[in-house]
Amino acid sequence: MTANPTSIHQRLDRRLSGFSLEQPFYTSPEVYALDLQHIFYKQWLYAVPACQLAKAGSYTTLRVGAYEVVIVRGRDGEVRAFHNSCR
Repeated sequence: MTANPTSIHQRLDRRLSGFSLEQPFYTSPEVYALDLQHIFYKQWLYAVPACQLAKAGSYTTLRVGAYEVVIVRGRDGEVRAFHNSCR
């Protein structure tokens, strides 16, 4: 399936209530790329519970699509997230 917003809307219009989405919605790299572009790269995301970063200097990493994100609790107790924006 070549995914573009129009073809996705057409497939959604054909969907029968009470049934799952067609297979490409779960397996297509093109649909995944559109999900990243239109949803995950535009919205705040839940990453980890704050208690997972219990003390200053605690950190974890997370991949969101093509981006590696570092989440850290600073000395001031604030939780911050960063991703590398340079090559």
